[in-house]
Amino acid sequence: MNYPKFLKKGSTIGICALSNGVKDKLKEYECAINILTRKGYKIIETPSVRTTSININNELERVNEFNYLMNNDKVDMILISRGGDFLYTILPNLELNKIVSCP
Repeated sequence: MNYPKFLKKGSTIGICALSNGVKDKLKEYECAINILTRKGYKIIETPSVRTTSININNELERVNEFNYLMNNDKVDMILISRGGDFLYTILPNLELNKIVSCP
């Protein structure tokens, strides 16, 4: 089983948009990022996070952004920026074996 590490000051949080970007909540999102950085966390955002359109990218782009964070050794945790309305479209393409170990 994969056990996550506890975050500590200096840990890196990767943020991606698997469904929608932050759209009309950009101000609130930036406030949350400021809080995290003040607490000492590093942030890596994928390009789609700050978008304002619905169903921001095609499935392949969203999967690639998530996989980029999953395969980045510097990323200690992944957060999803918002929603999940279109998440189902990318599930078949995720590398789930890297997320969960099953016997």
